[in-house]
Amino acid sequence: MKARNLILAALIALLAWPLPLHAGQYDLKEMTPEVQAALSARQSRYTQLKGLKSQSILGETHHGYLKVLRPSPEASALADAENHDRGIIYRAIILQHALGSEGLAAVEKSFGAVQLEKASPGEMVQLPSGEWVQK
Repeated sequence: MKARNLILAALIALLAWPLPLHAGQYDLKEMTPEVQAALSARQSRYTQLKGLKSQSILGETHHGYLKVLRPSPEASALADAENHDRGIIYRAIILQHALGSEGLAAVEKSFGAVQLEKASPGEMVQLPSGEWVQK
């Protein structure tokens, strides 16, 4: 009886716990020219961004965007361009999945979690609590 109650309590807790959203469930269904351009631009600046992140000049926020942590004109321009392109991709996902008005927050949170996971050791990342840490 005690084991049954424990299993029942665990099942209720599992069902009541909000499930995290994963970026993998937000695939692009259609590659529009705007999305293709954003993806191409992101790819072309990847090496520069990686270098700035390794120097802790840029960090990944828990909302799926870059933040300039140590001001520099180059870092600001690259972060602005990257965040713009990420926004294009996020909005395309929202439209293609009919996520509605609350879709942006869900997609940003999901991709923020992916960026946190993908960050290399030594890079600065923002935890969901808002705290910045070096991975």
